[in-house]
Amino acid sequence: MALRLSFFLCCWLLIIPLSSAAELQLHAVNPAVVPTGANVQILGSGFSAATQVLLGGQELKPQLISEGQLQLLIPQLPEGSYALQLTDGVVTAAQSLSLYIELPAPRITDINPTNVNECSNPEERLVTVSGGDFQPGANLLMNGSAVPASIDSSQSISFVAPQLDAGIYGLQVVNPNGKRSLPHSLYFNNIPKIFSLSEGEDYVGSYQLIIEGKNFYPHSSLVVREYPSGFGDLPPQQRIIHGRDVMQGSAGARLRGHGDYLNYVNCNTLIYYRYPYSGQDKELSLQIVNRDGKSSQVEYITTR
Repeated sequence: MALRLSFFLCCWLLIIPLSSAAELQLHAVNPAVVPTGANVQILGSGFSAATQVLLGGQELKPQLISEGQLQLLIPQLPEGSYALQLTDGVVTAAQSLSLYIELPAPRITDINPTNVNECSNPEERLVTVSGGDFQPGANLLMNGSAVPASIDSSQSISFVAPQLDAGIYGLQVVNPNGKRSLPHSLYFNNIPKIFSLSEGEDYVGSYQLIIEGKNFYPHSSLVVREYPSGFGDLPPQQRIIHGRDVMQGSAGARLRGHGDYLNYVNCNTLIYYRYPYSGQDKELSLQIVNRDGKSSQVEYITTR
C-alpha cells in the first residue's frame, strides 16, 4: 500500500510542471516592430506575477495586465530582430516570436543661434543643434549637403556654419540607418545694425566718428541728416556718403582731401571722416544702407 502511494505521489509531482508548461502560452506580440523606449503588448495565456520575458538573452519583468496580456517596455538595445519567449522561472513556453527593434528617427528641437550674420567670424557662426536620438556616426546636412559637425551627445550636435549669403538654410540630422529628422531653418541675415557711435581721432579741420555694429560692407553708404543748431524750424540737411576701403594709417586718410567720406574697416566697424563747417555742436542722425537696400535703424548723436 505504501509503495503504491509513493508511486502516485511521484506521478502527481511530474504532472505539475507539465501542466504549467501547457498553460503558459505565447500567442502574439503587438506591434512586431517597435522602437526602444516604447511598449509592446504580449498576448497569450497562463500569465502570472511570476511570468518573465526573455528577449535577446535578457530576462525582463513585464507588467501583468491580465492572465492573457502582458505589457513590456522595450529597453535600449541595438537595432535588429530578437526572439521573444516567456518563462515563469520553472518552465519556458514552447512558442517563440520575432520582435524587430528599430532605432527611432533623430529629431531636432532647437537650434542656437537660429540667426547668423552673413558677415561674421567663425566663433559667431558656432551653432548648436539640440534634439534627441542622434546616433554615433550621424551626419548633419545643410540644404542636403553634409557639413563637418561634432556629435557631442545623443541630444546635441555642434558645428561652425560656413560663411554663406543671406537666406534660409535647412538643417537635418541623418543617422547611419538612413533615418532623418524633420528639417529646421537656420537664417543668415545681412541687415546692418548700429550698436554705438563715438568720436575718434581729431585732426585739423576734421575728426573721426566711429560707427560700431554688424553687417557693414565696403559698398555700404551712410545717410547723414544734420539738424542746424539754433534753427529748430529749418529742415535737416541730408547727405549720402558712399563707403571706401580703409587706407593704411591715419596720415593716409588725411590725404583724401576735404569733404566727408566713409572708410570700411571690417564688417563691424566704419569710420566716418567728418569736416564740420563750424565747431558748434549739432544733432546728427546716421543710418547705414547696404547695396541691396537693407538699412539699419536711425541713430542720433550730438557732435560738431
